[in-house]
Amino acid sequence: MFPVIFKIGSYSIYSYGFMLIVAIALCMLLFYRDARSDGLSNNIIFSLVSGVLLWNILGARILYLLLHVEDFLSHPLKIFMVYDGGFNWQGGFVAGCVAGLWLTKVKNLSFPRMADLVAPYYALGVAVARIGCFLNGCCFGKEVSWGVYCPVYKATYIPLQLYYSVSLFILYCFLKYYQKKSTFPGQVFVLFLILDSLLRFCLDFVSLGYHPIYLKLSIYQWITLSIIITAIILYFYFKKRNERETNVSSHL
Repeated sequence: MFPVIFKIGSYSIYSYGFMLIVAIALCMLLFYRDARSDGLSNNIIFSLVSGVLLWNILGARILYLLLHVEDFLSHPLKIFMVYDGGFNWQGGFVAGCVAGLWLTKVKNLSFPRMADLVAPYYALGVAVARIGCFLNGCCFGKEVSWGVYCPVYKATYIPLQLYYSVSLFILYCFLKYYQKKSTFPGQVFVLFLILDSLLRFCLDFVSLGYHPIYLKLSIYQWITLSIIITAIILYFYFKKRNERETNVSSHL
């Protein structure tokens, strides 16, 4: 593993933080390109990206802290060591969605339409960030005889981070393709929620941090199941909303 990817003098550049910055920069540039072609101004794009990104990072960190509160109580300074990992996808996603919902309302924009633009790049961003997890030596799968050797723990594990990364990159490509096939705003976003949650639900069974709490499912799996149920409800809501708006416009 390479937790420190390179050094500048005496300053260490950590692989997780570096890949996280690469993921954010790449997705911001690609989203900016799409948003500009969709007619959004620079000010609106900056407000949306900065607001959602800030709350995404905060939400991801806060939920991780809550789920590992004992560890941080014994080592309080670790709260600020974000360069070493420690983010929870579900917390970041929920916080980012709430921020996006509020910002689109303030800016008088369509949340489903904006969510469709963002969804593929969210998948791409996490795919890139997961490479940072691998380099950092965290978020491995269970110990096996055929996996990747981790010198930190002196054992061989399933490279779950790379499975996530490749799967999410494929999902990104599929969502970009599906953007041209969707029939109403919000459909791409819903599809992302369902497919990404199913992926995480299945892979969590072989995660090193898999700890069943009820019906042999972990807390993360219960969260992903709730996201899938929410996505199905959103699908019918967005579809009905689009039909209602279409009918109204056709009578004008």
